[in-house]
Amino acid sequence: MTGKVLTVRNPDFIVDGSDDDFRTMLHNIFTIHARLEGIRAVMGNQLGLTGGQWTILQTVAHLERFGDVAVKDVAEQLGQSGAFITIEVGKLVQAGLLSKTPDPRDRRRVRLALTALTRDKLARTSPILAEVNDQIFDGLDREDFVALCRMAGKIREGSDKALVLAQYLMAASQAR
Repeated sequence: MTGKVLTVRNPDFIVDGSDDDFRTMLHNIFTIHARLEGIRAVMGNQLGLTGGQWTILQTVAHLERFGDVAVKDVAEQLGQSGAFITIEVGKLVQAGLLSKTPDPRDRRRVRLALTALTRDKLARTSPILAEVNDQIFDGLDREDFVALCRMAGKIREGSDKALVLAQYLMAASQAR
């Protein structure tokens, strides 16, 4: 029998010479991602949107509470490219769900805002979203929630770096 190939080197993630727990955790994250994508699609479809467009509207609604919202803000919040968000924002403006106005302080920037129609639509679906979110996180208490928030932030930061690393390593291996 040959030795098992490990997919992680961190000794804290290896138990009895195995990365099985690590792999199970990753598979759970993949499944969570697929379920969240499915929920986004259902919520977006309810409003005649893609899941991504629905998420952009939800993100603008969230960020508006803190001040003006720019494409860059939405892109950073969602970890998407500014070009992708710009294209989707254009579709949402065309549909009358977002407004786009020049920023008076910097004419190169635009400010995004939900339209009254969008506020109404999101208000009508908010109780459904709250029930769905409650179900997703059922069983977690405050301590779990705080730990999850902290860990999710660390994993997001690590995954940003890992994507760049994976692209570099794969390109380098193909150049050989």
